[in-house]
Amino acid sequence: MLTDDRLLYDALACAGALIGLAWLVVALARNAARRRPGLRIARPLATAAVTRLAAVTVVAAVPALRPLRGPDETGFIAAAHDFAADPGSLGALPRALVGNLHVAYMGVEQYLVGAHTDLVLRAGHIALALAAISILAIAVTDVAGPRAGAVSAWILAFEPTNVFFSGVLHKEAPMMLGEALVVLGAVRMYQRRDATAVAFMAAGLAIAALTRPYAAAALFVACAGVSMHAAVRRLGPARRRSPRLAGGLAVTLLLAVAAAPAPAAVLRTVQTSQNANSIDDANLALPPVDFTTLDSTAQNIDSRVAALLVQPFPWQAANLSQRAGVAGTAFAWMLMVAALVLALTRPRFTVVELAPLLYLVTMTVVVYALSTGNAGTGFRYRTHVLFLLAALVAALACTPRQSRRQAVRA
Repeated sequence: MLTDDRLLYDALACAGALIGLAWLVVALARNAARRRPGLRIARPLATAAVTRLAAVTVVAAVPALRPLRGPDETGFIAAAHDFAADPGSLGALPRALVGNLHVAYMGVEQYLVGAHTDLVLRAGHIALALAAISILAIAVTDVAGPRAGAVSAWILAFEPTNVFFSGVLHKEAPMMLGEALVVLGAVRMYQRRDATAVAFMAAGLAIAALTRPYAAAALFVACAGVSMHAAVRRLGPARRRSPRLAGGLAVTLLLAVAAAPAPAAVLRTVQTSQNANSIDDANLALPPVDFTTLDSTAQNIDSRVAALLVQPFPWQAANLSQRAGVAGTAFAWMLMVAALVLALTRPRFTVVELAPLLYLVTMTVVVYALSTGNAGTGFRYRTHVLFLLAALVAALACTPRQSRRQAVRA
């Protein structure tokens, strides 16, 4: 039973976490305005913080909604407490951090603060999500101007799955931060081909690899595609290609292929996960698929892509927690339709100027489609697809029609 002193300390810890979030919003907004003059994201970031805290409060107050967080969260919290008490509880570091960055992050928070309430930990995850939104807005600004950057932040401030899963103590918030850094690096590589772009991509890939390694592998493939595309583009005043970048990338890819596990072993792991979900008779279960070979994977992945993008359907909701996700599904449909319509009205701009986003969206959809075993898990994974689609929609909606050269100069 908690003592009065313990309750007072926890209350002060919560107050400190809220003050820290407010300070972070101001710092991120000022940093964005300083780095990209004209980019004003203080209001969308503040709104994002409020909506996420409101979601955390509502779920905590309504017991029927708590299952929506999933069963893994309890285990992650326990692992974080163990890590705070003994960093060796995860195993030999740093190898043990692979796939457990979110646990180590929460463990450090718990070690520093030591509060019994999980609000402090949730505020820490919300902070990661706010940083990701800020970085993505900067990347969108580089592509389509400050107005588009602000619009992307506004979309993500209200996108329901992003709002909800930013406060869930899982892998989504750190993954979004990694993805945002990768987007920023990919855009810069496509436009400038410099070392800073490599640094941003490497930082994002490192965070992703320590959080969700298989998703990091897909992001690496997307980064390789963007980099090769950038190498063969004519950039700069001299309009030159970069054979050195293409050669260095080819060597990197050869080394990566040599170090990667055999495709058969990867597919066996994927199929094992699918088989485990196929025996589930829950209302959100998906039909079994065969991913045992490259041919069968190519033939069957379209069904999983469709499931990832459009399910769960509103009429599948069987309880209150699932019905609460209907708004997220509806918003996802609207965002995907908007992206498709805008891309069809501006095909050249989409293919030429937004190529980095297309590479990343494609690989993100593929990797999470392979990982989706049921519509409920796909609903959570879709958060990352919508995170990138928000950038795509904002760039398409806000960039005025102009020549490619004018767009690059802007």
